[in-house]
Amino acid sequence: MPGGTYQPPTPSSIEDLPTTDTIAYWAANNQSPPQTFTTPFTDGTVMRSGGSTGAPKIIYMTRAEQKAVAVFKAAAMAQGCGFVTGHRVAHMSHFGGLYGSFNLFNTAPMELPVSHVHLPISGNETIENTIKWVFGFGATVLLSNPSTARQIADRLTREGKTMDRVRLISYTGELFTKGLRAPYKKAFPNALIYPSLYGCVDAGPIGIPPRPNQGGDDDIAPKYKVLAPLLVMEIIDEHGKPIKENGKKGMIVISHLIKRQQPMLRYPTGNVASWTDYSNEVFELHGRDLVSLKIVNAHLPIAVLRETIEEILGEGVSQGSQFVTRRLNRPKAHELTIRIVAKQPDNPEDVRQKINARLGQISGKWVEHQKNGYIAPLRLEWISVDQLQLKSSGKVSDIVEERF
Repeated sequence: MPGGTYQPPTPSSIEDLPTTDTIAYWAANNQSPPQTFTTPFTDGTVMRSGGSTGAPKIIYMTRAEQKAVAVFKAAAMAQGCGFVTGHRVAHMSHFGGLYGSFNLFNTAPMELPVSHVHLPISGNETIENTIKWVFGFGATVLLSNPSTARQIADRLTREGKTMDRVRLISYTGELFTKGLRAPYKKAFPNALIYPSLYGCVDAGPIGIPPRPNQGGDDDIAPKYKVLAPLLVMEIIDEHGKPIKENGKKGMIVISHLIKRQQPMLRYPTGNVASWTDYSNEVFELHGRDLVSLKIVNAHLPIAVLRETIEEILGEGVSQGSQFVTRRLNRPKAHELTIRIVAKQPDNPEDVRQKINARLGQISGKWVEHQKNGYIAPLRLEWISVDQLQLKSSGKVSDIVEERF
């Protein structure tokens, strides 16, 4: 109305709101005081993310928020993750430097609605001490990221030991792959392998397995059910429109219904997913949306690189991989080294050439810059699992950047 006061339109649903610009959000959060706050922060916990895809984010949760999240999370874990009365849970998340994983997982066992024994060992302990305590206290569950449990499995196998009492490995923080099945089976012959949840430190728990492990590929391709009423989750397409049919991939955005101190509305988590049962809010993850190597201007998605390695070597041969970028002495020469956790094959040069050729198919710039000398010949290293470089969180560093 001319001369009147402008009134912005009232959204009729959450879908009418814009998605959060995460770069602007965290820039505002880094101001003093943080501009993402709704009230002064006087009672709660300060945490940080692991920085898997950039600089660590600082997260604030009030004591009431953390309690509410823990109660919802624990009830869902008891129903969907296979935790039962009598379990003895060895908790091996990493802590220190405000890293939030240990804190968030340490609160959930205290709220589990089934009787159990909690062993907060942490992932910071030596593998020797961890094994001693798991055996000594008769742990039946390992709550751990796959890398830490794999180090335990490797040590046990070298020493000719097995953890027969472990019935469940509830993993978090990383994907479990086919290549890990064999070493886990040797060390933990009676254990089901199953995710504890899908979530992140900045947003908290988002999805919980809808049922305990049923076999098949539930270990490497689990389904998750949205953790309502904690939050609203959407999967949106490239135009920002919600996807409501099954099978179509899109980006996950969440609107948190508990976090009010540092609100998150239509907040992109950075993960790609698809609905497998939209009406019941069950979904499948497909990895990060933008995690890729950039060598000069050749972009190589990490997920595609790992699929290439598995296809060329054969399923289950590689038990992990890591991508190291270096700058050689001569000007402008970038080098990619792929570390592969596997025994060196009889034909390593053939394998190297096949992988190099596939990189050229993924990115034409790879071929162009190898010809003009900006990208050096691809290198492969055949390593053992304990040679993988880890982050402070205990997770494997997908990319080791040594150029700068």
